[in-house]
Amino acid sequence: MRELLDSIHRHATLTPHRPAVTDGISSLDYAGLAARVAGTVQALTALGTDGGRPVIGLVGGSRVEWMVAQLAIWQAGLTAVPLPPFFSPAQWRHIAADAGITHVIHTPDVDPGLVAPLAVPVLQVPAMTAVAAALDPAGTARQVIYTSGSTGTPKGVVLEGRQLSWSTMALAEAIDARPDDHYVSLLPMALLLETLCAVTLPLSIGARVTLIPELTARVGGPGPLGLAQAITAAAPTCLTLVPQLLAAWVAELERTGGTVPPNLRLVAVGGAAVPNALAERAWALGIPVHEGYGLSECCSVVALNRPGRRRAGTVGQPLPGLRVTLDRGEIVITGPSVMSGYLGEAPVDEPKRMATWRTGDLGAFDDEGHLIIHGRRDALIVTPGGRNISPEWVEAHFLNDARLSYCLLSDGGMDGLAVLLVPAPAAAAWFEAASDDAVATLSSALAEGLPAYARPRRHHVAPLRDLAARGLLTANGRLRRQEATAAYFPQLHPPTMPAPPLPVGPFDHRPLTEASLPDTSWTPYQRLLAETAHARGAFLSIPVLSMAMDGAVPLPLYRDFLAQAYHHVRHTCRLLALAAARTEDEDYRAALFDYISEEQGHEQWILDDIDAVGGDAALVAASVPGQACRAMLAYVYDAIERVSPYALLGMVHVLEGMSTLLASRAADALRRAYRADGAGGFRYLTSHGALDQEHVAFFQSLVDGLRAPDALPVIADTAIMTYRLYGDIFRDLSRSLEGAQGGSCHAA
Repeated sequence: MRELLDSIHRHATLTPHRPAVTDGISSLDYAGLAARVAGTVQALTALGTDGGRPVIGLVGGSRVEWMVAQLAIWQAGLTAVPLPPFFSPAQWRHIAADAGITHVIHTPDVDPGLVAPLAVPVLQVPAMTAVAAALDPAGTARQVIYTSGSTGTPKGVVLEGRQLSWSTMALAEAIDARPDDHYVSLLPMALLLETLCAVTLPLSIGARVTLIPELTARVGGPGPLGLAQAITAAAPTCLTLVPQLLAAWVAELERTGGTVPPNLRLVAVGGAAVPNALAERAWALGIPVHEGYGLSECCSVVALNRPGRRRAGTVGQPLPGLRVTLDRGEIVITGPSVMSGYLGEAPVDEPKRMATWRTGDLGAFDDEGHLIIHGRRDALIVTPGGRNISPEWVEAHFLNDARLSYCLLSDGGMDGLAVLLVPAPAAAAWFEAASDDAVATLSSALAEGLPAYARPRRHHVAPLRDLAARGLLTANGRLRRQEATAAYFPQLHPPTMPAPPLPVGPFDHRPLTEASLPDTSWTPYQRLLAETAHARGAFLSIPVLSMAMDGAVPLPLYRDFLAQAYHHVRHTCRLLALAAARTEDEDYRAALFDYISEEQGHEQWILDDIDAVGGDAALVAASVPGQACRAMLAYVYDAIERVSPYALLGMVHVLEGMSTLLASRAADALRRAYRADGAGGFRYLTSHGALDQEHVAFFQSLVDGLRAPDALPVIADTAIMTYRLYGDIFRDLSRSLEGAQGGSCHAA
């Protein structure tokens, strides 16, 4: 960081009247910028704390004052914590407490009342100036960037001046940055990428920056942006966009016949995958698109297509000095731009050593070392047929069509993949007038070229204005994946018609007549899915399950889960044997014996996992199940004994179906969260996540082949009850997170 600050001082001395920054309201040359920064440093040094150094929260729009405050915080050797405009008030409060913010500085366009709930002193960026002097910060300048993690609770990425300085210099080399460059800023200044592109990089080489605050404020909203006119008027040589802004600009140019500024030489696009068709349309209009890739934990930029060396379909080669490798497809980064760590957690590595970061992203290299991104490892969808799908791959395929602004693929489990379609503004009227069949036909056409296992079977259409109203778009126009999934996919309709009414009581075995079924062409297994769809949805909405997918379950709670799993798995072979003894169906009995041979000994796997994660396996083995687990086991024993041996298949449908859908993904997420190496502690989850895929296929063929006319209602009813009772085990775990008393194991 010292290098950057020294370079600004040097430009202020050697070329004092060289334009530095303007926002259409205020303009500063390099001398004026240095003086304003020095004056703000004086104001910062006057801030008092109880024996500690101030931690400064920074709030505001894309104004000159933001840049002044950002540079002054660094020059004073303090910590800057930008508060992103797209975060909620609750997230702001979390950041303030987590980072220990002592003061908040805001730009003139911010109402101080917005930050009053943070309960710290609030001041506007001062207008005072002072003589800029050689820099010798009294502390260590750092930037804490909060990323909205998959659980919605922001995590603070700690970046020291050394990471920011190194990334600035490496990026300048990669794009051949020049003093006569003119950078136009369109993204919010709170973004780390914009800190690099609009502050550190251009100012380090003496270039000039134009901020367009009124346009940046509209980013992420439903209304027209007016990008084409603004960019043409500003006439930049370089700018940075996210794919949605690029798409909006391309659409405006195609609609109006506008042109691209003649001196524009680089448009860096990152933050999400850039559809190939969109990039091709942009190049056809004269927009020099160069795709990049990065993440906050590695100071925002890891790889970038270089001017004159772009390789379509890739994000270019890594920045010089970064070592990027692949570990079973996961992108691993080693180098000087890797963060110091998350705030409040152990450092990633010693400061004097090269740190390494496992990104969680999946990728590959082409024959010339250009990086190809496949998507997030933790977003990977595993279909019931055992296929692994990166949703970003399918979404990019759909987004090659200009009629879509956004696309989101979701795992529908046994019901098949589902896709959220968000029309582009130019196509919104067609989608509003189109019938569901017409949209389904379009969705099928857009899926052409995808393998059968990756084609969505269901769809949902959401207007862009609806996403904006629900707060599902960030200020830089990105779709919030987790929140959008929760908002829309529970509302998706089944493949044909809604399922028939659910049974009204635990043993109300009303026959499934042709009249009560939505489609008489369905197989028995498809009918079972329709009958149990509502119960399955209620089960999947249990909070602790989504937390497990995010690796957000504390280790003690995982041990509690394993304890309950041990108890119900210990009864699996006994239940199978009971059903085999009660049935007169020889084929069914033979299938049950096959199940028994495969399920033997699995309870020992769980005890081994408990030991591996620091639990007491002997104590668990000597305990009795929790109440919810006992209720589930008692119900299934009674249903097999008193109602029908086919009731067992209802439990199998739930336990193996949910295992296929959740187990492997949860194991991967939790292993990363606990920093666990190898399979120790996760054999039960990983083995069942894979093994039960074969079981589900066998189960489907078994149900479809049953000859007993009364079997299907019994299976469906038992499955519905098992979803409820098995779900109670996880609901108890969820309640324990909220401070409920009581353990999961009770002494025998």
